[in-house]
Amino acid sequence: MDPQLLRSVADRLEAGEDVVVVTVLDRQGSAPATPGQKLIVTSSGHMAGTVGGGQLELEAIGQAKAVLGMVRAPFTWSARLGPDLGMCCGGSAQMLIESFPAVGRAWVVGAGHVAHALAPQLRALSYQVHVTDARTEWVTTERFPGCELADTEADEMPFVPRSRDVCLVMTHDHRLDEMAIAVALPKAFGFVGGVGSRAKAARIKARLELRGLAPDQIGRLVMPIGLDIGARLPAEIAVAIAAQLISLKAAVPAPGRIGALP
Repeated sequence: MDPQLLRSVADRLEAGEDVVVVTVLDRQGSAPATPGQKLIVTSSGHMAGTVGGGQLELEAIGQAKAVLGMVRAPFTWSARLGPDLGMCCGGSAQMLIESFPAVGRAWVVGAGHVAHALAPQLRALSYQVHVTDARTEWVTTERFPGCELADTEADEMPFVPRSRDVCLVMTHDHRLDEMAIAVALPKAFGFVGGVGSRAKAARIKARLELRGLAPDQIGRLVMPIGLDIGARLPAEIAVAIAAQLISLKAAVPAPGRIGALP
C-alpha cells in the first residue's frame, strides 16, 4: 500500500472513523481499473486513492459504504463494466473489499484485581484501554502496562466517548460504582456495564432514578457484566467480561448473556 494511504488509514482509525479499503485484484478486457490500485472510504465521508474512476469507482464506493463499521471477513466483488454498470469498456474487474472498524476504547473504572486481569485481555482484543482509579498506588504502569492511566475520582471521569467505546465499572466501593455509572450512562458509550450481583444492580438502578437519570439511560446499564459461566475468581470474571464484549462486537447471540444492549 502507498505509505501515504497507509498513514491515512491508521490516522482515520485512531480518530474513531470506520474505514473500508478497496483493492483492485484483477481485470479482464478493457477496464479503467489497474491491479494494485486502492481506494479508502471512511465513515466521515473522506475518500482517498482510486480504483479507476467513473461509474466503476462510484459502484465500488457504494460497496464500501455498505460494510462501513461491520466486523466481517474480506470479500471479493466483481463488476462487468458493460451490463452491470452501463459503461462502454466491456471489460470486468475484481476487487477485494476489507472493512476496518474504528479502534474501540475501553474505559475501566477501578484498578482492582478484576481490572488487573481484564486489561491485558482488552488490549489483546484491540481496545485502547484507559484505567481510572483515585488510588494512585493502584494505577501504575507496572500493573497496567500499555494502558492510559488516570488517578481520578469516580464522579470526575474524563469521558469523551465514541459509539464504539465501552465503559466497565468495577471499583472497590458500591458508592463509587454508582457515581461512575451515573456519569457514564448519559455519555455516548456503546456499552456501559458494572461488576456486581443482580441485587446490587437493582439498588444502583433505584438510586440512579433518584439522581434524575431518565429511564432509557438507566435501561442501558448492563449489570452484572460477563457471560454466565460460573466465574468466581478475578481471572474468571475477566474472561467472562471479555467473552461478552466479543459476542457484542460480533453482533452474534451468546448463550447465557447477562443483560442486553439497547
